[in-house]
Amino acid sequence: MRRNPVYVFFSNLIYYGIALPVLWAADVLFFGLRIRGREHMRAVRGGAVLVCNHVHNMDCTFLGLAAAPRHLIFVSLALNFRIPVAGALIWLLGAVPVPQGMREMGSFLEQMTETARRRVVVIYPEGAILPYAPALRPFKSGAFYIAASAGVPVIPAVISGRKGKGFWAWRRKPAFTLTLGEALYPDSEMGSVSRQAGELRKRARAVMEKMLTGDGTEEAGE
Repeated sequence: MRRNPVYVFFSNLIYYGIALPVLWAADVLFFGLRIRGREHMRAVRGGAVLVCNHVHNMDCTFLGLAAAPRHLIFVSLALNFRIPVAGALIWLLGAVPVPQGMREMGSFLEQMTETARRRVVVIYPEGAILPYAPALRPFKSGAFYIAASAGVPVIPAVISGRKGKGFWAWRRKPAFTLTLGEALYPDSEMGSVSRQAGELRKRARAVMEKMLTGDGTEEAGE
């Protein structure tokens, strides 16, 4: 985590003073973004791990708007920092690159575990992006291992496409809906952290599949 006070000052200035207002206008007006289930984010006090499908270069901004005024910490593949515009955005918004070597992975997981005890850490369990993917892909275990190790909940979220109407009908690609679900807590009765993480991954995936197909999203609210 970057703790340089100058970086923190300018990061917060850009995030709250510029990024959030601009991104709200861009995401709502251009992508037709709708956000459901904000109350589930507000219900979580303290740290958590937020997991979401990865379907657009700008979906980190969708999550940032859903969590506002909380400032999320994003875990991102190193190559994402080289994406034009989006790469600069995730760096300014406080993204942390996943180390490419296995030697650094242990210390990285410890760092993210400590961070998750205080902040909401965003991890895409699918790993790489697949634009407009209609279904969930296989989940990696890192997000759930961090949540179980930190003893914090997982907040499931899904981004789904819908046919644009009215102002957004001119777009040939779908408009987006982001849905947040209720927090899922590790089950300490499962024993080891690895077993807790595995069980948490299964629960999160089942919930996210239901949310993605529209089953149960009515309860999430706007």
